[in-house]
Amino acid sequence: MVEGLEARRPARRPDARHETRSARKSHSFVTDALGRKGLSSRMLHVLLVEDNPADVMLVREAVRTSPVTADLMIARDGEQALQFLTKFGFKPDCIFMDLSVPKLDGLEFLDRFHTNQGPPVIVLTGSCDPANRQRAIDAGAKDYIVKPIDLDEFLNVVNKALERWDNQAAARGV
Repeated sequence: MVEGLEARRPARRPDARHETRSARKSHSFVTDALGRKGLSSRMLHVLLVEDNPADVMLVREAVRTSPVTADLMIARDGEQALQFLTKFGFKPDCIFMDLSVPKLDGLEFLDRFHTNQGPPVIVLTGSCDPANRQRAIDAGAKDYIVKPIDLDEFLNVVNKALERWDNQAAARGV
């Protein structure tokens, strides 16, 4: 270093971590599993039972862009979903269930899972068959949503379902 010249440090600009830390103190911000920040002290815990990677990606994107603060646990088949719920004691606020998953399909899952005592099961499927819809509702599904083909519509449908079931969870005091 040359004598008489001081090393100048640029003025410290608060980084995002610093701003977030102070914002959390004054506003009680919460960060969910996807890194989103929200004002809610509650988080909606969602179990997605889906074997199609493209549909998993779309639901993840819907959760990421949703105003609802939520985290997402993914089961690739019905047996894995039952294990999460029974063996591992995962307690989601709601379950999004595709009907055509391997090992234990959605309708078999509904028959085995006691929907009266557990979280609401929302069927999210590509099946437009009215018989499947009726069987799912009779087995205890609280909602039956046919997956739209249009990307924006798919995201919108999942976002609306998240908002509806987040409000239901809040009303139940979860």
